Amino acid sequence: MNSRPLALLLSVAAAAADRSSSRPLLLVRGGASSSYPGAGYVPPQRSYPGGGYVPVQQQPQQQQPAGTMSDAERVYVAQQFAMPAVRRQFLARVYSTVLVQVLLLAAIMAALRGAPAVAYRLMPSAPAFLLLATAPALAIQFAPRLAETAPYGHLLLAAFTALTGVGIGAATMPLPADLLVRAAAATAAATAAA
Repeated sequence: MNSRPLALLLSVAAAAADRSSSRPLLLVRGGASSSYPGAGYVPPQRSYPGGGYVPVQQQPQQQQPAGTMSDAERVYVAQQFAMPAVRRQFLARVYSTVLVQVLLLAAIMAALRGAPAVAYRLMPSAPAFLLLATAPALAIQFAPRLAETAPYGHLLLAAFTALTGVGIGAATMPLPADLLVRAAAATAAATAAA
C-alpha cells in the first residue's frame, strides 16, 4: 500500500488545524494565499442591521522570489508528470535534444579529423575550449529567464555543444578513430539499456 497520499493528506490537515502559524497553507503566484485571517475576521461587503458595511483590513500579500513555483503549481506539475502520456512526451523531447547535441558533437569531431592541421593546432587549447563550454552551461543554470527565452536558450545550448565538440575533438585527435567509435557504441548501448 502506498502511504504517500495518506501522509500528504495528514500533513495538510495538520497544517490547516494549526491556525496559530502565520504561514499560509498554500501560496499562489501573484500573492494570493490560503492564510487564515484569524479571529474577528469579517468578510468584505457584509452588511449589518442598521445599514452600512464594516471595513475589512487587507492581509499583506506575500511575494514569491522570481523563478520559484508556488505550492499549487508544484502539485499541478507533479500531477501532470504522473500521467504516462505527459511523461513520454517529456522524455521524447529531452532525448531528441540530447540526440541533436550528440550528432552536432560528432559532426564537429569528424570535421576536425578531416582537417588534421587545424585539429593539431587546437590540441593545446582543448582544455580552454572545455573550460569555455562551462560559460553557456552556467548561464543556463543561473539565468533561467534568459535560458527560457525563445532564441537565447537554444543559442546557449548550441554554444555549449559546439565548444564541447571542439574541445573533445581536439583532445582526442591523437587517439585512433576506431577506439572513439567503439566508445561511442558502448555509450549508446548503455544509454539504450537504461
